Amino acid sequence: TRMKRSVFLAIFLIVGSYAGINTMVKTLVKNANATGAFCLDGTPPGYYWRASKGGAASNNWVINIFGGGWCYNEKECYERSKTQLGSSTLWPASSEGQAELSGEPSVNPVFHDWNAVHVFYCDGASFSGNREEPLVVENTKLYMRGHRVLDALLEDLGEKGLHNAKQVLLTGCSAGGLSTFLHADYIASRIPRNAHYKAMPKSGFFLASKNYQDKPVYIDEMEYVWKMQNVSRETVNTACVDANRDAPHRCMFAPATYPHIKTPILVINSIYDSWQLGNILNLPCTSKGPRTCNVQEIQDANGYRAKFLHEIVSSPTFKERQNAVFLNSCWTHCEGEGNHGWMNMKIQNLSMRDVVGAWYQNNTRHELLDCEYSLKEPYTCNPTC
Repeated sequence: TRMKRSVFLAIFLIVGSYAGINTMVKTLVKNANATGAFCLDGTPPGYYWRASKGGAASNNWVINIFGGGWCYNEKECYERSKTQLGSSTLWPASSEGQAELSGEPSVNPVFHDWNAVHVFYCDGASFSGNREEPLVVENTKLYMRGHRVLDALLEDLGEKGLHNAKQVLLTGCSAGGLSTFLHADYIASRIPRNAHYKAMPKSGFFLASKNYQDKPVYIDEMEYVWKMQNVSRETVNTACVDANRDAPHRCMFAPATYPHIKTPILVINSIYDSWQLGNILNLPCTSKGPRTCNVQEIQDANGYRAKFLHEIVSSPTFKERQNAVFLNSCWTHCEGEGNHGWMNMKIQNLSMRDVVGAWYQNNTRHELLDCEYSLKEPYTCNPTC
């Protein structure tokens, strides 16, 4: 079901455990009532936070926006409001950071001692909605005010030191990766102008593509999200909406937004993204992996890869010296959120950790476009997946 596929995207990093070097503590926004910045169910939004270890890193921030899909209609949003993806009452007391949120220098040499923030996701539309009146479903009020939530989170973090930030990395996976695309430039306006600020969306470049039956299911779903949540020019990338006035809902998609992003950006994504192959392309063999596919299905997956690469490479943003890409060929989704993918998945013998560090610190540009699947078994082509 839709809810199952959304919860799957979110569940693997939400764990409460003992306090340690990687532990981030739940923090709820205090001023939510003042602006009406609520989760779907009316509870206050929040994030998990681990303060920097002080010294030179005290004004440095790494902010990861949590994923978890979207709710595509009123009923799904009602169901979502009863889960961690719609209510802060269900969140655990702590979360363990991995990859760029890890506190271990061996795992995370660049950002390990920074202020680490894992922004929790509870609005159902990648922090883009701004519906004034709540919807009533099953006698329950639903609040679709993701952009107000984003503002409240930034203000709360500002009071903890983000207003004085010197270095900031914005990232996120899946729906959080899309949030990174949609709001990178807006967040730039909310931090000091002289901050060294970059964005690194992971697994958030969802194509506005028809499925293999030639039906625009996902496109229609996201257009309905746009209307239902009252998404507008003011709540996504404004330059994108100005360029797409005939169909502004396109700006809920990363391919339409990417050409207009001014923030330095490193795109991390699989070009065989398993969530997209299953839920956008609707490829029958997706859940069991590529080795269970037939030749036609691999051809369809290769076709999706070709569309994906075209959307990236044809964009002027891709060509800018300040930007980079790490586009792997692993049949995965959110592979960059865990330590294993972050450290061990490689393209041309370079890991995500290597590429991110060099790009953030030294402006090293990598154009890492991974291999295409063979039409002969076992099809796959990157042994580090």
